[in-house]
Amino acid sequence: MPDICYTDASRVDVGVLRGASLNTVWGDSGNDFELTVDIASPERIEDGALVYVEGTEYGGVVDEREASSSDGTIRYRGRSWHGVLRDRVMCPDAGADYLTVSGEANAVLLSLVSRMGLSDVMTVSSAASGIEVKHRFERFCDAYSGIRAMLSASGARLAVAYDSVASRAVLSAVPVVDWSDGPTSDQAGVDVTRVSRPYNHLVCLGSGELRDRVVQHWYADEAGKVSGKQSLFGVDERATTYDYSNAGADELSVEGPKKLAEYQRADSMDATLDVDGAYAVGDVVPGTDIDTGTEVSVVVGTVDATVDELGVTVTYRAGGTASSGASSGSSESSGSASGGAAYAAGEGISIVGRTISAEVTQAKLDALAEVARGASNTASGASTAVAREAEARESADSALGERIDAEAEARQGAVSGVSEAVAARVASVTGSGAVTASTSADMAVTVSHAASGVSAGAYGPTADSTPGFGSKVTVGARLSIDASGHVTSAQGRSVTIPSAVATQTSAGLMSAADKKALDAAPSTYQPAGDYQPAGDYAASSHTHAAADVSSGVLPVARGGTGNATGNAATATRLRNARTVTLTGAVTGSASFDGSRDVTITCEGQGAAASFLAAHPVGSVFESTSAVSPAGAYGGTWERVPSLGAFKWERKA
Repeated sequence: MPDICYTDASRVDVGVLRGASLNTVWGDSGNDFELTVDIASPERIEDGALVYVEGTEYGGVVDEREASSSDGTIRYRGRSWHGVLRDRVMCPDAGADYLTVSGEANAVLLSLVSRMGLSDVMTVSSAASGIEVKHRFERFCDAYSGIRAMLSASGARLAVAYDSVASRAVLSAVPVVDWSDGPTSDQAGVDVTRVSRPYNHLVCLGSGELRDRVVQHWYADEAGKVSGKQSLFGVDERATTYDYSNAGADELSVEGPKKLAEYQRADSMDATLDVDGAYAVGDVVPGTDIDTGTEVSVVVGTVDATVDELGVTVTYRAGGTASSGASSGSSESSGSASGGAAYAAGEGISIVGRTISAEVTQAKLDALAEVARGASNTASGASTAVAREAEARESADSALGERIDAEAEARQGAVSGVSEAVAARVASVTGSGAVTASTSADMAVTVSHAASGVSAGAYGPTADSTPGFGSKVTVGARLSIDASGHVTSAQGRSVTIPSAVATQTSAGLMSAADKKALDAAPSTYQPAGDYQPAGDYAASSHTHAAADVSSGVLPVARGGTGNATGNAATATRLRNARTVTLTGAVTGSASFDGSRDVTITCEGQGAAASFLAAHPVGSVFESTSAVSPAGAYGGTWERVPSLGAFKWERKA
């Protein structure tokens, strides 16, 4: 039997499962798998791990688990590789109506895998498929259906095979096979159904209502060819409807014939073969029931494969539309015609089919008119009240404005008075060097000093009793006088009236402490705010011994060691020795602590050294293997897209 392998959640191979059974279904239905393992088995598979049979489509990603004590098994379930694609939505690019692609099929598949963000679990064969595609995806279709439709239009199908070396499922586009020798009932379990008269008249219903609804008729002839011309009549005509309620005429003319063509493939076949997948989804396979002579040719729609210790059993089911009746479709639409809304009839309203009717009587109209008159009267009264309130508010605003103007005028007068009082306190200097204070009626004292009667120091004009203690006033001049009584400088300054007990002196309003200091040493006295409080202070220029530093970090520039956790200014060796190792084309190592030079003796790796020398950084290496050359030769390599052999670019 083929080996059923599994990885861990990081997609690294773990081993092979013995005594397990793996069932995988993909195609028109299923697209999932179930792995059954004996509960007594020591193997346990992690969520997100991969299960696979090398080189086949069997397997996928583990999404859930179920332990059953009744039959002693653990069942792991998840998406097959096809299911992974099914769970991606093909969205148009921003600003585009549709997603369109064209080019060599495998190159297009590789771009789609990257676009979907699946490069960690999928890749695409680097071989050229020889198939060209040009396709417009339906808006927001699932990726699996979209890719199948894209390839089918070019006579191709999607193939998937897991590659354990690449640790990914490898996708490729291959031609559809039209098998001439299909299964028969004497070779395998074959159930065939031959539909001699499928539906051949399709009434397609698009957007709109009643007489305005878009309606189209499409017909199929005896051979199943679809057109707008009817060729089968009477009892041979089989008609059904296709309700595509929000499709316009253009879209309906595309989807209608497509749907009728599906009805022509109503034949079906179920075939169970004990072989390792001879047919694939999309292949055309004939089947024959020997006992009845019934022979059909169908497109394989679903594959159901089971791998266990006895081997591989595969069941094939036909695809296409069954011979059932009317069908419906849907199309993206921004209008309400897309359906999904529910309506309920209320009083006087009836809903018949798709028509909504409302009954309006004279009594209801009279009642509505009475309500309107009442609303009009209420609105009129409210309007009058609003007008009166606006008039009252305008009057109040006018009075308030007058009061604000009066108060502003009064405040302006007060400011002018203060300005005049301050100007009257400006001191002046006479030409002979005498200092005088201009006399003002609101000053407490008038002071005049001759040059001979002034001691050196700084003086300002006196302050009256109007400002309170602790307040701050600005005076016009502050004078500095030398020992000869001459003025050395004069400048405006701000003076703060002391908040402590003050004394009126020739130097201005002073605290008791300042007055005492002035009397004791008039030649060195400095007013408050210009002196240093009492205490012991170092000279402006002085030195310290290193022993005096008791906290903090002394910088290296000042003779210290700097931050102990940083770099030392000098050192004879590293605190921790380091080992320098060479790998890749050459190998070798040596221990280095900075105390001496070291020499590394290198050993070449023979072929590896020659290979890397021949492929410097930036070179591209072609190989028939999907394995990176880094494992055999060293270096850092990155795979680049290619249509032929695998290509690897050296990065380091």
